[in-house]
Amino acid sequence: MGSELVPGTVFANRFIVERVAGRGGMGIVYRARDQARDGTPVALKVLPTFGNHRDFLQRFSREAYMLSQLQHPGIVAYVDHGVTSTGRPFLAMEWLDGEDLGQRLDRCGLRLSDTIRLFCGLADALSAAHSRGFVHRDVKPENIFLRDGRPDSPILLDFGVARLVASELTAAGIALGTPLYMAPEQARGDRDVGPNADVFALGCVIYKCLTGRTPVPNGHPTVVMASLVLDDFPRLRTVRPALPEKLDALLGRMLAKDPQQRPADGSALLDELYTLGSLTDASAPERHDEPGTNITCDDELQLVSMLLVVEERVSEPLPTQEEVIKGSSRRTQRRELGDALRARFDARVEILLDGSMIVTIAQSARRTASDQSAQAARCALFLREQLPVHRMVIVTGRSIVIGEHLLSGEVLDRANTLLAEVERIQVYTNDTAPGIWLDSMTAHLLDAHFHVTKQPYAGCFVLDSELGIDEARPLLGKPTPCVGRDRELTELQLLLDECCEDSVARLAVVIGPSGIGKSRLRHEFVRRVREKHAVDVWMGRADPTYGGAPYALLADALRRLVDTRDGDDLSAQQHKLGERVRHHVPARDAQLVTELLGELCGISFPSERSPKLRQARMDPRKMVSQTTTTFISFLRAECSAHPVLLVLEDVQWGDGPTLRLVDAALRDCHDKPVMVLALARPDVNDIFPRLWTQRKRQDFHLDGLSKRASAQLVSEVLGANAPAETVSRIVEHAAGNALFLEELIRYVGNERSHAMPDTVLAILQARLQNLEPALRRVLRAASVYGGTFWRSGILALLGGRTSVPNIDECLEELGHRELITKHVTSRLRGDTEYAFRHHLVREAAHSLLTEEALKSRHRAAAEFLQARGENDLRVLAEHYALGGEAERAASLYARAAAQASAAKVS
Repeated sequence: MGSELVPGTVFANRFIVERVAGRGGMGIVYRARDQARDGTPVALKVLPTFGNHRDFLQRFSREAYMLSQLQHPGIVAYVDHGVTSTGRPFLAMEWLDGEDLGQRLDRCGLRLSDTIRLFCGLADALSAAHSRGFVHRDVKPENIFLRDGRPDSPILLDFGVARLVASELTAAGIALGTPLYMAPEQARGDRDVGPNADVFALGCVIYKCLTGRTPVPNGHPTVVMASLVLDDFPRLRTVRPALPEKLDALLGRMLAKDPQQRPADGSALLDELYTLGSLTDASAPERHDEPGTNITCDDELQLVSMLLVVEERVSEPLPTQEEVIKGSSRRTQRRELGDALRARFDARVEILLDGSMIVTIAQSARRTASDQSAQAARCALFLREQLPVHRMVIVTGRSIVIGEHLLSGEVLDRANTLLAEVERIQVYTNDTAPGIWLDSMTAHLLDAHFHVTKQPYAGCFVLDSELGIDEARPLLGKPTPCVGRDRELTELQLLLDECCEDSVARLAVVIGPSGIGKSRLRHEFVRRVREKHAVDVWMGRADPTYGGAPYALLADALRRLVDTRDGDDLSAQQHKLGERVRHHVPARDAQLVTELLGELCGISFPSERSPKLRQARMDPRKMVSQTTTTFISFLRAECSAHPVLLVLEDVQWGDGPTLRLVDAALRDCHDKPVMVLALARPDVNDIFPRLWTQRKRQDFHLDGLSKRASAQLVSEVLGANAPAETVSRIVEHAAGNALFLEELIRYVGNERSHAMPDTVLAILQARLQNLEPALRRVLRAASVYGGTFWRSGILALLGGRTSVPNIDECLEELGHRELITKHVTSRLRGDTEYAFRHHLVREAAHSLLTEEALKSRHRAAAEFLQARGENDLRVLAEHYALGGEAERAASLYARAAAQASAAKVS
């Protein structure tokens, strides 16, 4: 901002500078004497120049003039303003003795009575300002001065000027510090910010006065703004239960996400304050450095993957005019990128004030935990092409999702931790490369399909790229063997032998749930084929991000066949495709075949010299007919030279045009050595109920791995000397699921044998989310009791909830889906007893309960069991302890200990 003013300097031909009184992003404040008013002391604030930005200077003069018209005892009094010859705006205000509220709260808290007086004084000041059309936009403890240190005499500082300077700084991408008191609409960068934004900020201030902490925990600025936009804030009485309920309700309305749900302005707020009446005093609050829970509604958590794109901050303290203009164009670019992410990746996108982005992928039907994290990874890889110098982090965790409203839960806590870890690593290594950083859960969920690298001496990972369809990730540095699939591999080999020897088309469809080992089977089969046969392998994978775009699956296979990628030079792509076609297609037909295949796989050719291509483009029906005929003729030409194995993975995400074209190819190439191997999840038959039903289709339904095969994999990876107990425990926990098995092997191999991988629980949580809501609710209630539960026990926890239509139907359906089992006898007389078939399912269901739901459900479980005569006092004590009833739990633990001692003596 230039050199500081030294004591004795005469400023603006009027003020004699005495000393520096304060510094900050808003400029430097000096104590000075006003020669025009007999040496009265004034606070002289000299503001940044902003590169002599003319628009800023004009707006500054307008704002300062309007401030001069605003007179209220709760607003600092205006003295003078102007701009020096060097372009430095200044504002002179009355000098105040005392301290700001931030200094007071750092030193000690406020009593309730003092807070209420402060509250009323500030509401009155805002009422006066709002009635004149002023919105402060930066109400925070540092901008509230306590005259002579008295809370009953608060003064608002920087009215009108704070928001003016802030808008210039944020437009250029300069950090303004942690925006703990910013309204959500400000954090989003909304243009229309009204008086209720000041109401929100004042609510944050009062919240801190009463609790010692802000509603949003402090942290990385991007995470704080994301919390403002996404999170629900803990109610006042959850932090200090003794505070009055009326005050809690008022603060809740002031901190509403929706501006329309808050008091409209200072005047409306003042009216509500008067209705509170007198409030009983309370002692100063204890300090709360640890954030409280952010989950305050409903009882169900969902798995959410979140990508944060952290905006690069300008290193200079002040922006130039060019940087301000650049900031405006950056916001436009972010909006366009947000639209692209919503359309292509089914993502929820929020653009923050500084240009940072929050991209969330929530749970949805037929989407697994790995699918979800993969979507977030693909979003990041897409954005890396557009924003190469930006740091990105991806985290996965549980959250509450209500309709389109995401309450972040633990996700933003993980993002904050990851950002801090990344900054620590970059300081330690002196490496400021942006990168895409992952937490451990996301990294392990992505490991099977993406190149992920663990950072040395740190708990985070870096995402590089997506694996090719034929690549396989090692397990603990070793190639992953294919075990327990000898029968399927033999039958597939026989089918291929028949195809090649008899020159007939064959179709195999491998069906199995996510994680069962379809890709592992496909990889092993293709490896054997390439080793022993002169077969050309074409491979394509459906991508859910393309949303069923025509021929997307076939385009992927053709592009891999000719080794082209999105972003490659178009002429190079055209050349590679043409070269491949000319291998076996007659020269007279090669050019047209190349052009029409290009239409299928997105490699466009000019139509000026190709009348047939031009005509096809003018008639969609003709284009479909000609591309179908062209692909079949190309396939027949290839098959005449060598057998073709067409592998299509993740067909449940495939597109109709590709599947119809494959059907036509199987029909018209019935006398050619072509085999189609399709791999899909079970819901493929629901999505495409008539898929290839007219062809000779051979289905392979993959079940879980046998215990023998699972033990074989464990021993091959961990070594023959792995303890039998360890092998048995891993096999038991995995229950035949190949993905679970690999995750458990990885954890044991990393010497965490007693930990349960978060990824395993995440995968199960995502599967449970695909159940009907009533079934999920029953499972969550059942999980509170542990591995065993009772029909009436579930009813005791659910009460009269209408969302559970029929408890018996729900229990029967859960049994049919092999999640629970019914016992022949029951420990509770006259009640039906059930058990979870696998304790991992119980853990997954239990972990989907919010903190508040866990407490209330465990208290209800304790009361139910006690009423039914539960004899094990330790069980009751544990439920009461988990339910937050510490005294009752302690009493029961003491009685249980006394019983145990008496039993030993006897």
